[in-house]
Amino acid sequence: MHVKLLAICVFILLIFVAIRKHFKWQQYLLLLTIPIVSYFYFQHHYNLAISKQTYIKTHEDFNGSVQFLNQAFIKDNKLQGTVKVNDDLYKYYYFLDNQDLSKVQMFLQHRSCNVKGKIKQNNKDPNSKPFLFINDVDFKSCKATDNAVLLNLLNHHKQYIYEKLKGTQLNKPERIIAHISGDTLKMDEDIIDKFKEIGIYHLLAVSGTHIGIIVGLLYFILNKLKIPLILINTIIVMILPIYAIYTDFAPSAVRAICGAICIVLFKDLIFKNSMNILGCSFIFLSLLNPSLIYNIGFQFSYLITFCILFSSPIFTNTTPIFALIHMTVIAQLGSFIISAIYFNQIQWIGIFANLFFVPFYSLLFFPIIILYFITVHFPFEINILTYFVNILFNFHDFMIELFYLLSRFKWFIPKLSELYVVIAVLLILFMLIIYTYKRYLLFIMMNVALYVLVTILPIPHEYRLTMLDVGQGDALLFETAHHHSILIDTGGKAMRQKGHNSHNIAKYHILPTLKKHGLNQINYLVLTHPHEDHIGELFYLIDHFSIEHIIINPASYNSIQLQHLKHVCDQKHIKLIDYVSLSSFKFDDAQITFCKTTMNQSQDLNEHSITTYIQYKHYKILLMGDATTNNEQQFLQRYNISHIDILKVGHHGSKTSSSEQFINQVEPKVSLISVGKNNIYNLPNNEVLERLQRLHSKIFMTSTEGETTVTLSEELQVETEAS
Repeated sequence: MHVKLLAICVFILLIFVAIRKHFKWQQYLLLLTIPIVSYFYFQHHYNLAISKQTYIKTHEDFNGSVQFLNQAFIKDNKLQGTVKVNDDLYKYYYFLDNQDLSKVQMFLQHRSCNVKGKIKQNNKDPNSKPFLFINDVDFKSCKATDNAVLLNLLNHHKQYIYEKLKGTQLNKPERIIAHISGDTLKMDEDIIDKFKEIGIYHLLAVSGTHIGIIVGLLYFILNKLKIPLILINTIIVMILPIYAIYTDFAPSAVRAICGAICIVLFKDLIFKNSMNILGCSFIFLSLLNPSLIYNIGFQFSYLITFCILFSSPIFTNTTPIFALIHMTVIAQLGSFIISAIYFNQIQWIGIFANLFFVPFYSLLFFPIIILYFITVHFPFEINILTYFVNILFNFHDFMIELFYLLSRFKWFIPKLSELYVVIAVLLILFMLIIYTYKRYLLFIMMNVALYVLVTILPIPHEYRLTMLDVGQGDALLFETAHHHSILIDTGGKAMRQKGHNSHNIAKYHILPTLKKHGLNQINYLVLTHPHEDHIGELFYLIDHFSIEHIIINPASYNSIQLQHLKHVCDQKHIKLIDYVSLSSFKFDDAQITFCKTTMNQSQDLNEHSITTYIQYKHYKILLMGDATTNNEQQFLQRYNISHIDILKVGHHGSKTSSSEQFINQVEPKVSLISVGKNNIYNLPNNEVLERLQRLHSKIFMTSTEGETTVTLSEELQVETEAS
């Protein structure tokens, strides 16, 4: 948060406070001091996180001792688990192609070993937890660990339960672990994505609903055993922190557990001072671990709870059904700004999905799951209960699919400036007040205003070209002022044998960019040639985003590839176009031309690449795909084009492209090179860079600058992730 945003927040706070005339000057001073002190406290922690992130970037290589905390699980020829390095916890990945995975999995559990690998940041957020990619384990150095007895015991128990679940007739044993402990690592990523898409991902996190059911069951059972109330409260207060460890201290679980302990200990005061208790727990946890405030789950949990408590008068004298509707609407409002900022998407279907799933989970699903979890400890399986849980899961997944179909209608939010965020927060606060006083017509009008504020007003009306950061691959996005778009290639990567494509490139790089740019569909998707680093994310994008046309060079594909692509396009109602039949067309005020430079008889698919030439006003853009020097020669013979404003350098800056004759002819002002950091091909080639530098071309590479956007205004404006 910048100083100017802090100043705006303080100013707004003072305006609200000024309305309260009975406030004394000491209270004004306190209210002014708290946000300033908080800002500097969290800014100090943020600077420390930045320093740590910088250190990790410059010291990626790791060679030292780590403690394997729990049994890893096997996925796609790799082990995934948690290790402790000094006092820091890291998720780790250990790829094993030629070893017995199950033996290594069992051996490493609760051992301390010397390992070699690399520590890498999960994303650009300095508060995100790094990952340890293990290259080698010195098995001779491994020693059994006996510290952290409770943690080891709980991890042993979690693994024991999972193994027992796998031995039952249960169809989805990993779901039980996920719903009890919040550990979703063993769950299928597709079902997790569907939870997120329909706005019920919070139900996978251990939250107040879990804790409420657990506390309720404990009270019920212990009461039946005639145990005194004071002893019941003592047992609950002792069990809940242990459960927090069991959930790996998930932020939402910690908040709910803190709240539950407060209710148990101070139940006579809780209802009169619930907002104070919420604030005190927030202060306590954020002081204890400042990085929690950057955790999305922590933010969701506290903001939604705050909004529900803030709007508590609406729940008086209402039926359970209307109370559920009110809570769902308020929770949706509370989560709105976080979803807009982090995900650039509002799961509007979440209002309706939560109306079904929240009571379903609270009244039936969670209690049955907890009961089943308890019975797993028995030396025998209760087959009828297993049968019922399987039916429950099947019905649950059927409803997930039903809501997922409805979620195909997307509400994307473009990137919001700080000013838009502040205005949106104030508007949401005002909407909560209006809704609490049941002024529903005005509330609907305010919803329309919120839609206009966060969806329509922030969209820039300029032509721009974005080189997406897809690692060692290509993906470029061209947009017009009228919000139409062309995506050229999808990025992708070659898969290990028997590997599974996680589609992280599309999930975490392409789709977020499309959402941040406020795009609801891709008008044209151009696939330059069928190499994995250019089309690897194609089918995932087809499944998860609206695409009108796909343009290809059919001669590049074999009959099986072409038939499959045609079949998928027919299913999704996408028009598949041969680039030759659309050699040049008008795209709003831009002219798109596919140059006749392909060499379809070549055995090298790079020479099949579609070369795209874009003209907008006085700007000239040339996108070379993986075209080689042979294709460049064809270009020079057929086209008299020079003084290019933007050149997407061919084949990631390889010496097989960008010949001296070609570079001297096109003379690019700006050169874009899509290339992976520390790639095994040592690209871009130094000779290519020197040719561009001799012409004083400004070079931007995804390996150093990240995603790069060039705005075609009066002058070229370049914005990068690194800037």
